[in-house]
Amino acid sequence: RSAKLVIARDVRYFSEHFAQLVADMWTRLGGEAILFPGPRSTPQLSFTVRDLGAAAGVMITASHNAFTDNGLKAFFADGAQVLDPHASAIMHHFSKISVDEACELLADLKKTPRKRVTEKTKILSTAADDCYLEALCEIPANPTIFSSLTAPIIYTPLHGTAIVIVERLKERFSLPLHIVECQRKFDPHFSTVHSPNPENHEAFSIGLSVADELHAEMALASDPDGDRLAIAHRTVAGPMRILTGNETAIFLAAYRLEALRARGILNGANGKNAAIIRSFVTTPLLDLLAAEYAVKLVQTPIGFKWIGAKLGDYERKACKQWQLQTGKGVKYHGLNWEKCQKLQLAYGCYLVLGAEESGGYSALDMTRDKDSHSALLMACEAYASLRNCHCTIEHFFEEIYRKYGYHGERLHTVQCPGAEGARKIVTFSQSLRLHPYAKFANLAVLKHEDYACDDLFDVDGKKIPPQNFQVFTLEGGYRVAVRASGTEPKIKFYLFAREQDKNLQAAKRRVAENFDRMEQFVDDDFQKRAANIEV
Repeated sequence: RSAKLVIARDVRYFSEHFAQLVADMWTRLGGEAILFPGPRSTPQLSFTVRDLGAAAGVMITASHNAFTDNGLKAFFADGAQVLDPHASAIMHHFSKISVDEACELLADLKKTPRKRVTEKTKILSTAADDCYLEALCEIPANPTIFSSLTAPIIYTPLHGTAIVIVERLKERFSLPLHIVECQRKFDPHFSTVHSPNPENHEAFSIGLSVADELHAEMALASDPDGDRLAIAHRTVAGPMRILTGNETAIFLAAYRLEALRARGILNGANGKNAAIIRSFVTTPLLDLLAAEYAVKLVQTPIGFKWIGAKLGDYERKACKQWQLQTGKGVKYHGLNWEKCQKLQLAYGCYLVLGAEESGGYSALDMTRDKDSHSALLMACEAYASLRNCHCTIEHFFEEIYRKYGYHGERLHTVQCPGAEGARKIVTFSQSLRLHPYAKFANLAVLKHEDYACDDLFDVDGKKIPPQNFQVFTLEGGYRVAVRASGTEPKIKFYLFAREQDKNLQAAKRRVAENFDRMEQFVDDDFQKRAANIEV
C-alpha cells in the first residue's frame, strides 16, 4: 500500500504552488499525496496525519514571520515535528542535492501535465474539518459555562488559517466572538500589520482598538498558521494589556486544574498519571500549580516538538500497560476522548496542559503540536469562570502572586548578524562553557547546569538530549537560562525571578530593577567573551 503524505499550507504567496510541488514529488516516489482543499492550520495538519494513519505530514508555512518568508515544517506519523536522528538525516540528504539537480527536477515537473486530483493525489473533503472540530469540542472541562458569556470577546486571525475552525467553534459553543472584519480574510501580504506576530503590540493594535470601541474586556489573536495564541485583557486603569506567553500559561493552567478537579477527572490519587508539560524556559510558577493539585510537572527542551514527543511516550506507555493488563491491543487514535482520558489516567499520563513561553499551548492529546484553537477554547472558558466570580484577569494575577510569590520573566537577546556574528556566538558559547559565571550582575551563582556536557534526566528518568543551553541558579530566587537560537542570529538570555512580598508593587519594582542590571551585565560580558577578552 502507498505511503500517505498529508500536505497543508497557510495563506502565504506561493504556498499553494509549493504544496503542489511536494505532492508531485511524493507521487513520483510512489506515495499517495493528500492535500487540504484550501489553507489550513499547523495543528489541524498534525491531527489529520494521525487521524488518517499517514506516514508523514508537511506544512508549508513561515509561521508568524513577515509576508516575504516561506518555509516547511516536517511531521512524522506520530503527528509531531521530526526529531533527531531523523531530522539530521533529512538535512544530510537535503544538503547533498545540488542546485543543478534541483533545477533539472523542477523543469521536468513543469513539463508534466498537472492534474490536481489523480489516483495518487487526493483532496480532502470538509469531513477532515469535522473530525478535527469534534476532537476540539472535547477540550472544555465545563462546556456549559459558555452560556454565561454575554460580553464580546474580540478575535483576530491576522489574515491566517485559524479562522476556518474558529468560525465553527464560535457556532458550536455560541461564543460571543467578535471577529475583526478587516483581518478575517486570507491575505498573503498581511496588509493590515507590519509582521503577523500576535505577541507584538503592533500586530494586535487593530484588535485592541476594536476592543476599546466595543468595551470588551478580553481580546484574542492567532498567527498565520494557527498554532500560537495571544491574549489581551482590560486593566483596572483602562487600557488593554497583552499577556506574556508565560502569563497565558499560568492563566490557562490554573483554571484547567481547578475545573478538572471540580469534575472529578483529577482527584489527587490519580495525579501521578496527569501532567503539565512545559519547556525549560517556561515559567516555573507552573511547577507550583502542579504541586498544589498533585499532578506531575514535566520539563522538556525548547520547542513544542519535544512536548509532542512526550505525548508519544505516554501513548506508548498507556497502550503497553493496557496490553499487559488485559492481553488485548488498543488502537489509541481510534478511541473517543473519554476512553483516551481514562486510559491515560490509569496507565499512562493524561495531558492537562502543554505550554511554552513563546505563545504555544495545547490540551488536545490527539494533536502533537501547539494549537491556537485549543488555547482559544481554554481562554474563553477561564474568562467565563472569572466573570461568574465577578473577577478580572488583573485581579486573578494579583491573587496568584500573593499566594505563590511574584514571578517575573524577561527575555533579553543579543543580536549577532552575519558571518562575524556567527563567529561571536561560537566564541561566546565556548567561553561560557569553559568559564561559567561565578557571579551574575550583583547575584552569586548557586548552581550551573550545562545541557551540552552534563548527564541530565527528566522527571520520567529519560536522558535529555545534548544541546547548547546553560542554566544558572542565582541567589534570592533568580535564575538565568542562556541559549543560542537555532533559527536566528542571536543569543537569548531568559531571566527568571521569584519574590515573596505582600507588597506586590514593591516586588515588581525590585524585579524590574534587578532585571535592568542583569541586562547591562549581559551586554558587557558578551562583548568581552565574544572578543576573547579575559572575564
